[in-house]
Amino acid sequence: MPAAFVPVRAARPGVYRRPVTRAARQEAVRDGLAVVEYRPDLAEATRDRLVGVQRAAPGGTVLAPSAGLRADQLSVTTYGRQLRCPAVNAGAFDALQLFRGRYLGSGPDG
Repeated sequence: MPAAFVPVRAARPGVYRRPVTRAARQEAVRDGLAVVEYRPDLAEATRDRLVGVQRAAPGGTVLAPSAGLRADQLSVTTYGRQLRCPAVNAGAFDALQLFRGRYLGSGPDG
């Protein structure tokens, strides 16, 4: 007997204290969201600044820690595209905002 299909719920826009699953991230970007993930060991002030970036586009951005980031400090994923930053500095914040602004809403379901 075949297994029942269980739909995956996309991560909703907002700030998460725990990592989102890979499947939830994939569904979120299909919906046109930008998923911003950071290493959990970032300084609190840097995380607070990332929360401010999320709040600048609250209906289109997911912000969550990711234990999977090793060499990079920050990752931004949109449909078919990903930005990775080895450090979180002024250049990374500029890149994040430009990347998100360019690709927000680009998913096939969004």
